[in-house]
Amino acid sequence: MFYNKNKKGIEGDYMSKLKIYTVSSMSKVYEGNSPKFFKNRASVLIGEKHTLQIIIETDEDIKGVEMAVKSDSSVAAELFSVTELFASKEYGEGHDDYVLTSKDGMYPELLKETSVFDLRKGVFNTVFVSLSASAAGEKNVAFELKKNGVAIGSCEYSLHVVNVKLPETDLIITHWFHCDCIAELHGVEIFSEKYYEILKNYVADYVEMGNNTLLVPAITPALDTEIGHERMTAQLVKLRRRGENYEFDFSELDKFIDFADGLGIKYFEFAHLFTQWGAKFCPKIIAEENGETKRIFGWDVKSDSIEYKNFLRAYLPALKNYIYEKGLEKRSFIHISDEPNKDNLDNYIKAYNFVKPLIGDLPTFDALSEYELYEKKVVDLPVVMTSHSKSFIDNGVNHLVYYCCYPCENYEANRFFAMPPERTRILGVQLYENGAKGFLQWGYNFWYTRHSLGVLNPFKDTSANGHYASGDAFIVYPFVEGKKPYKSIRWYYVAECFQDYRALKCLEKLKGKDFVLEILRGYGIKGYSVYPRSPEMLVNLREKVNGEIEKFAANK
Repeated sequence: MFYNKNKKGIEGDYMSKLKIYTVSSMSKVYEGNSPKFFKNRASVLIGEKHTLQIIIETDEDIKGVEMAVKSDSSVAAELFSVTELFASKEYGEGHDDYVLTSKDGMYPELLKETSVFDLRKGVFNTVFVSLSASAAGEKNVAFELKKNGVAIGSCEYSLHVVNVKLPETDLIITHWFHCDCIAELHGVEIFSEKYYEILKNYVADYVEMGNNTLLVPAITPALDTEIGHERMTAQLVKLRRRGENYEFDFSELDKFIDFADGLGIKYFEFAHLFTQWGAKFCPKIIAEENGETKRIFGWDVKSDSIEYKNFLRAYLPALKNYIYEKGLEKRSFIHISDEPNKDNLDNYIKAYNFVKPLIGDLPTFDALSEYELYEKKVVDLPVVMTSHSKSFIDNGVNHLVYYCCYPCENYEANRFFAMPPERTRILGVQLYENGAKGFLQWGYNFWYTRHSLGVLNPFKDTSANGHYASGDAFIVYPFVEGKKPYKSIRWYYVAECFQDYRALKCLEKLKGKDFVLEILRGYGIKGYSVYPRSPEMLVNLREKVNGEIEKFAANK
């Protein structure tokens, strides 16, 4: 919609030509990549978040423009400014061609909730919008721009809200949550009262994204830590060592569990009992001994040492008792060591065989991508890289999937800055089509350099000092103003991918799985690499699914 205005009192005397219109959120808009997917209506289920973008073009700089949203009371709207951040290492050699560009550069990324915007001339000014509706029906949503109370432009968007509530997920979904990074970036003592005040909004957003599983630092997680180096202590279980005996205090762990449970966390994954890269050493463990608090285990102690085995013989039965007394035995997983491979499998087998009798029926839960290693029966619930999942699928193995630094080949889903939005969002459909039991990603908020050698400024360094493709290590940003973390555009793509999965499960309940799979086959979806590489396809698929849900729910 075009507006030509001769006004005083906005920026002085000027003649301004302003254009405002809506675009799908599946179109990343930045210099060199203009809006391509124009959209002014969509269908959703009750309670589902739906995103779009409002693009504003003007031939004059206009500061302090206010945007008002008008609809009925059942529609909730959030407005965000969009800031471009610099992406590096996008990508290394060997990536496929399904990227926006392979060059380092600026990408739309950081979202800050606001209703006031500064418009720049000659660019595509973007307002990112999240809508949700609590009641069914046709919802007209009007967006009006004002400057000093004077309307200078408007556009509209229509939501058709199906009279079916988006169901809860049956997946196990986790993005590793790094408690120490929050303490580091906000400058507060970890697990202090002030820390929990800050943590509350992080975990609330984490759950809102679709996550229902949380990494619990019962002991400091032995993840992404340089050999011989230590991360900040993040140990909830307090312990005392008296000679060869141990006393455990689970009160801080209990507080953390209750806190997370109250915010919607369903499953708990207890931190790894052995170091990464082969389970060769002990995680960092702090204890009080003879009135002194000190580190008693770490990289300097081998994982099969008598001392550490004695510790595990005391700790694991005590932890198991706590989990059962708390009623969490169906909601808990125990990590052994991350991503064993052929070169270090013997260590992992020894660790598993030692731990398993001590934890009984509590399941272990680790990344393990080689099927021949799984055949050794040394992990109860494997978490498999999407690119390695076929053997697990073919053999009917219950498994989760993950992606991390890779894949960036064979068109598999990931969440890097330079990937098209649909390449991130397609994951939810793929989880359904491939029968995965859940999803894991390693970096919800990893704000360290590689191997945790230093704290970084995530607004300036999005690649862990050049070691990871931008977007790999974190998907949220520490807040500078207010009390809520800043989300990224990619946060919403991932959140919507899990909503897509839930919509497919909703349709399955109405018509059966074969019916749903037939729809997916009609869109050319198979495995984790084969799918139409088109944002329109993914949006049209959801429209198709929503239409079928509405039709069959009405006849039920």
